[in-house]
Amino acid sequence: MKIRLFAEADWPAVWAMLEPVFRAGETYAYARDISAEAAHDAWVTQPAATFVAEDHDGQLLGTYCLKPNQPGQGAHVCNCGYVVAAAARGHGVASALCEHSQREGVARGFEAMQFNFVASSNEGAVRLWKQLGFAVAGVLPKAFRHPRLGLVDALVMFKPLGLSETADALREPIEVVREFWRLMATNDFAAVGAVLADDYLLDWPQTNERLRGRERFAAMNAEYPAHGRWTFAVDRLFGHGAEVVSDVRISDGVQHARAISFFTVAGGRISRQVEYWPEPYAAPTNRSHLVELIDGVSR
Repeated sequence: MKIRLFAEADWPAVWAMLEPVFRAGETYAYARDISAEAAHDAWVTQPAATFVAEDHDGQLLGTYCLKPNQPGQGAHVCNCGYVVAAAARGHGVASALCEHSQREGVARGFEAMQFNFVASSNEGAVRLWKQLGFAVAGVLPKAFRHPRLGLVDALVMFKPLGLSETADALREPIEVVREFWRLMATNDFAAVGAVLADDYLLDWPQTNERLRGRERFAAMNAEYPAHGRWTFAVDRLFGHGAEVVSDVRISDGVQHARAISFFTVAGGRISRQVEYWPEPYAAPTNRSHLVELIDGVSR
C-alpha cells in the first residue's frame, strides 16, 4: 500500500468513497444531500492537503484530508478526516492513514491533532483512535443526530504530536520494539516504517541475507505467501540500553513459527534487526531419562 498526495484525476474515485459515507450520515456531520462540488470543496479545496492510499495496482483504498483545526491562535493544532473504501475496510487502511497523517502533521509544524466531532456510536473509530494514542478530551451530550439511533454523544479527541508524552515513551528502546510488534499485528506493513530508521537493516544470518530500508521491508512482508491474517504473540521482551531482544510466535492460521529478534534502537527508531527462526526438532533419545516434556507432547 502506498499513501500519496491527492491528484485531481483521483476525484471520481475519491468521491465514490466519500459519497456513500456522507449519504449514510452515521459518522460525519456533512449534509446527507451534499453535492459532489461541495464535497470537493470541503475535502480537497479547503484543507491544507489531501492524501489517498492505493494498492499495487493503483486502486484507491482510502483518503484523508489535513487542515488547521482553527485559524490564528488555534492553527498549531491540526484536524483530519478519514474515509476507507468499503471493500478495503478491516485491512489496516484506517490505521495507516491516521499514522501517516500524524507524521505529515509533524512535518508541517503542527503540535497536536484534534478530532472535533466523533460520534460515540462509531465504536470502531473510537477504539482505533484510542489505540493510536488519542484521548477523549470532552463529551458533547447528544450532539450528533444519528439517522438510526437518534441523538448520541459526540466526542472531542486529542493527541499531542512531535515532542508528546507518547513520542517520549517511544524513545525508550524497549517501547520502540513493543510498538514495532503492535504495528506488525495490524498487517499494515508500510505503517511499521514509522519506527524504522532511514538506514534500517534486517539480517537473517541463517540464510546469509540482508534487507535494507523501509520500502523493501514493507514489500517483503506484503508479498510473503500467507493463508490469512498474520498474528504476532510477544512471549518475551528484554531490553538493556539500546539493545532489545524479543521472542515472538507468528502464525497465519496455518503456518506457525517462532522468531528470536535482536534490535538496535537509536533516536527512537530501529536501525538494525538480526532475526533467527528456530525450527523444532525431535528430542534426542539419549537424554530422555534426564528430561521431561514441557507441554507433555512429543515433537
